Amino acid sequence: MAKKQKPAKPLFPLKHEFYASLDQYTHEAGMLRDVVDQLLKMGAIPPGSAAVMLRERVVAFDKIRFGDDN
Repeated sequence: MAKKQKPAKPLFPLKHEFYASLDQYTHEAGMLRDVVDQLLKMGAIPPGSAAVMLRERVVAFDKIRFGDDN
């Protein structure tokens, strides 16, 4: 196995970058969920298998994001 050219960065200073990246990722995922939900509610996605699959994913996303109570 070849040795990497750049040394690895220390993990502790990177944790803030990781938190910021994770926060941005979850924000974008939530926005995508909201758009899909609105498109389904407006009827912009014709009823059928794609709409059913998207609705299932929205419900699953909500369960993981907010818990089973909602």
